[in-house]
Amino acid sequence: MPSQGPDIFDKLRLPPELDAYLRQINPWWEGKPARALPGYRRWAFDILLRKLHSRLAPAIVLRGARQVGKTTLQEQIIEQLLKVEAVDPRRVLLVQFDEIPTLGALKEPVLAIARWYENRILGQTFNEAAHAGKPAYVFLDEVQNLTDWAPQLKALVDHHTLHVVVTGSSALCIEVGRDSLAGRITTMELGTLLLREEKKCSKSSTSYPQISMIFTLASIPTKPTYGYLRSDGPDKADEAFGKALQVVGVIETMDSQFVKRVGRWKVDYRLGLGDAFAAASAEEYGCPLVTTDRNDFAAVESAGALQILWLR
Repeated sequence: MPSQGPDIFDKLRLPPELDAYLRQINPWWEGKPARALPGYRRWAFDILLRKLHSRLAPAIVLRGARQVGKTTLQEQIIEQLLKVEAVDPRRVLLVQFDEIPTLGALKEPVLAIARWYENRILGQTFNEAAHAGKPAYVFLDEVQNLTDWAPQLKALVDHHTLHVVVTGSSALCIEVGRDSLAGRITTMELGTLLLREEKKCSKSSTSYPQISMIFTLASIPTKPTYGYLRSDGPDKADEAFGKALQVVGVIETMDSQFVKRVGRWKVDYRLGLGDAFAAASAEEYGCPLVTTDRNDFAAVESAGALQILWLR
């Protein structure tokens, strides 16, 4: 009888220590719990989850310095998928490149791990899973530790349908990768805890007011007022102003990361400066943006970047 060639799975094996490591940090594959996570969720949780499900861009890049909570945020998203949305555990892959064992002779570790995951864990290709209505979720943590992560991510999302979240701590490395992935990623910035977040985490913060809506920069609801004044006259504008004051919250002093997000909103959606502040504020607080300006914010709503509540 003719000799049979090696099993396809033999060709897709990883070094034993890497195989064991991936199974260890993805305990849900074996029905085991992950590490206990803090109950508090940062402002970016709801936005990241919404972007992940909308898949308006093939991948989401979450940038921020070390120790700001990127890894915890990813794990909280995974917990949401597994426990709340009942996603099959085999559809979720987490790779932490800051702790990963030696990659040995793997020339393209992202793609090699992806192929291994398809065959060893998922049991089908990414595209087969997506066509079955059960796409995979891939989380790649601290990718700046790989010198060529961007070309590999590009190849992954160009040829496969899946949900991808990427995090990185090196602003320079991530920015270089971002430039080469134009049109394939959407970027989120995660900074240190905001004042309102610190208050929520504090035991003495039980009386701190929750902000439900953001109208524009600072605490004055100029956005709806301006919209009505422009088309309906001062009386309607005064009425809108009074209603807005009933729900508007207080926005704390801006930090540098917030200012950068304002600039990104202005560039990405060609918003005026005031509109960019309003969008960045809504993003930071994880809440709807209330406005009358359909011309300015229709593209933002259609992209799923923010929840928009139209006053008319």
